[in-house]
Amino acid sequence: MTTIERKYANLDAFQPEFRAVVLAHIATLPASEWERLRTIGAHSRDRPPLPHGSPLFAIDTPADVLLDGTLSEDSTSVEDVLSTTLGASAVTIGEIAGEPVWYVEGTGLYLWGPARVGEFSLSFWATYPAYPPGW
Repeated sequence: MTTIERKYANLDAFQPEFRAVVLAHIATLPASEWERLRTIGAHSRDRPPLPHGSPLFAIDTPADVLLDGTLSEDSTSVEDVLSTTLGASAVTIGEIAGEPVWYVEGTGLYLWGPARVGEFSLSFWATYPAYPPGW
């Protein structure tokens, strides 16, 4: 059995910086783009199963409230996501601990983590609870 030695035991300490970068970027999006992403979240049936009692969030939920309720540490690495077709639309919107913070244009997907396969990542879907388009 192969054991992956992760760069960080967990990413909790990086959540405040990730939150700040994401909110700063959301503030630059046209209002129509934010509304489009939130409409996907409210109406799409393309969503993962949610644990009982999970909040769904309304279309008009403020970005900071949505982010605080849905920011997650995922077992999918940044490299795993960017190696898919989503990677072609990814742009760097900031940096944390020498690693880029990514936004996948048109999807509402934000990512950060060590750039190695097998590492965990922080992510936020502006389309929550629906999968980002192209996921």
